[in-house]
Amino acid sequence: MPLAKEMPPLEYLNECFELRDEGLLFWRVRPLEHFSEVNGYRRCNGRFAGKEAGYIHSITSYKRVRLPSYGLILQHRIVYSIYHETALDVALYIDHINGNKLDNRPENLRLVSQLENTRNARMSIHNKSGVNGVYWQNSRNNWRATIKIHNKSLDLGTFHTIEEAAAARKAADIKYGFSERHGEPL
Repeated sequence: MPLAKEMPPLEYLNECFELRDEGLLFWRVRPLEHFSEVNGYRRCNGRFAGKEAGYIHSITSYKRVRLPSYGLILQHRIVYSIYHETALDVALYIDHINGNKLDNRPENLRLVSQLENTRNARMSIHNKSGVNGVYWQNSRNNWRATIKIHNKSLDLGTFHTIEEAAAARKAADIKYGFSERHGEPL
């Protein structure tokens, strides 16, 4: 099931969930208006009320919650909405400051642009060198360092050692405002 195309209203989220300090969501007894039939109301509240909401997605490792009227919603988006008492547009980005996708404490979540979000990302699973933005060039028998700025790849040079290439990339990270944890291994 794909992620929801829109976020539920804040009032609806507050009727569904109780937010606890550690960033965990628990199902509330939901009102009858949330259901199309009384049996669904009884079944859902009997099974879920008072229990922790959501599950960890096996591929993305984000916690997700399924709301029948809306679909799948990333749990950190619900936590941010409830805590900050604001409705979120699905186009907005919520970043986990410490990079831990399961740490949904409100103080670990921040509203960011897509650019800020990518500048706080961990290393790609496809990285082979172990250094973000650095790769080996077989044809030239050297290391190349690059960085992507405004969707354009900037060449930082070629180097004889991976350490030199890593230093060039680290300097570029600082120059262009990437977070300190950008490119950390998964």
